[in-house]
Amino acid sequence: MIVIHDYYCGLGGWSCGAATYFKSIGINDVEFHGYEIDGVLLERWQFNLQTMGYRAVKHEVRIDKQTIFPDDADELMIHFSPPCVVHSRARRTPPTPEEAQDGVDSLKLVLQTIVNKAYKRFSVENVCTTGVERIVKEFTEPNRWMKSVALCASHYGCASDRVRLFVLPSHVAEAVSRVPNTTQSILDALAEHRLVPPQGATHIRNANSDTKRHRPLSGTSFTVLASHCLTFTDGRETIRGLSPEESAALMSFPIEWTLLQGKQKKKNLIGVGNAIAPRVSHLLAKCLYETQIPVGATAVPPVTTASTPLVATNPSSMFAVVLCELVKTNTTLDCLKRKLDDISDRILRMEHTS
Repeated sequence: MIVIHDYYCGLGGWSCGAATYFKSIGINDVEFHGYEIDGVLLERWQFNLQTMGYRAVKHEVRIDKQTIFPDDADELMIHFSPPCVVHSRARRTPPTPEEAQDGVDSLKLVLQTIVNKAYKRFSVENVCTTGVERIVKEFTEPNRWMKSVALCASHYGCASDRVRLFVLPSHVAEAVSRVPNTTQSILDALAEHRLVPPQGATHIRNANSDTKRHRPLSGTSFTVLASHCLTFTDGRETIRGLSPEESAALMSFPIEWTLLQGKQKKKNLIGVGNAIAPRVSHLLAKCLYETQIPVGATAVPPVTTASTPLVATNPSSMFAVVLCELVKTNTTLDCLKRKLDDISDRILRMEHTS
């Protein structure tokens, strides 16, 4: 049985893509675990997965240092979407100190958990900003078995220009980057949901954009965001805003994935606006499940022992290791030379394998 953990699952963009992938290859023995503090969104996440025929276990919790994360296993696939609103350029007001700290702490907790647990099938999603990239770099630089890659949803068959930064196993990131680009128009996305633009609509624009550019319905839209509403226009004047269902269509949610029922328009827009485009997560799930680790590559941090010192990629750390080894040696020149040759060979081997 395949077990999937979706942390900060929201409306379920990542789970939706993973479910459609496994359904497409005929695998039904999959169990999903969703973690979210918003119980209403979590209920809908569970309902949709169960409608697709999968087991779904909901966990209404706040993710913090007290959270118990599963150990790695061959059948485990794990995804994290830590809060990004404090990092996002779309935010209209500065975050409070508490919000800012929570955003940074959550991202670092997720990345440190991946390193500590040495997960083999994982992904992390966040916004592409300098702050996020700096934090990600702190973990990917010393751990070359994990890599960050920015993906635009419109390159993978979505009618949305949503760009997100993903942290993945290095070989998976490389496999994703090799996938040919595909596109979908706004009209085609709406048609898949049996939706049509309002009469007179020829373009779409971001209502809160500084430039207020209008894009034809034959192209892709602006990024779908809860705080930046998209509107249908005739190329000049606004006709009306997009409904949550229309926004979900642009984000590539399948028509089977239903939104919250009743008068929940704002929460639906937030759920869709914060989600990962399912066609992107479909691709990620496929690459995580199918892509084999290249021969000679390292999927997880190498295990070191007392007799095999770790040679770091950071020059200052490498010098410290060499110095430590020299202190341990005898003072005779022959012994010192042998020790230096041994260290040199280890460095060369590591550079060759990396």
